[in-house]
Amino acid sequence: EKLESVTGAPVTLFDGLPAFVEQEDLPAIAVWLTDAQYTGLMTDEDDWQATLHTAVFLRAQAPDTELDIWMEEKIFPALEEVSGLERLIDTMTPLGYDYQRDSEMATWGMAEITYRITYTN
Repeated sequence: EKLESVTGAPVTLFDGLPAFVEQEDLPAIAVWLTDAQYTGLMTDEDDWQATLHTAVFLRAQAPDTELDIWMEEKIFPALEEVSGLERLIDTMTPLGYDYQRDSEMATWGMAEITYRITYTN
């Protein structure tokens, strides 16, 4: 909800990595987890760690700078302002930032930020 409210434009939200992004879905934001693992650090709690992915999809012709602007002006502030997130996530450490292009249909360009998160279930 927070991501949708800060974009200032109609946007398609994906809960998970989409298998396919249609031209009419753009712009789009996707959020998903990978590599979730039980850490067992605390004997009396279910401690987990995972990689949190947040990606912005824009039309294929959009330059990387436009993807960066979306990340800097919309995604980063939204991640910092999500109320209640601090109750769910113990730590959130940046891992990387990457770009991808749709090599099959040339429909979209994507910027993705990843974080290592730890949380207690």
